[in-house]
Amino acid sequence: MTASTPFLLAATADEGGGIGVGGWIAIIVGVSVLSGVLWAAALIFIVRSEHYTVGGKVLWVFAALPYPIIGPLVWFVLGRNARIVKEPAAEAPAIEPPAA
Repeated sequence: MTASTPFLLAATADEGGGIGVGGWIAIIVGVSVLSGVLWAAALIFIVRSEHYTVGGKVLWVFAALPYPIIGPLVWFVLGRNARIVKEPAAEAPAIEPPAA
């Protein structure tokens, strides 16, 4: 590389044509931002889901929290359309008063 090469190009490619320090930093920042967005989206979808009770939502949040890439992916693939909802109690049959 020559001295007139812009700093960005010098920082992203080494003499061997591979990825330089700047390229690795860009990849790490990109993956981090993608991971954060994916986790935040999963958190919003978990909380707003009507398919789960409060306990089920809490379990999904605790499952996705420590795994910021795998947790949300598992939620979007397996958990989003699953149904773990407490069934409403069956209504008691109406008792009609005796005919007079």
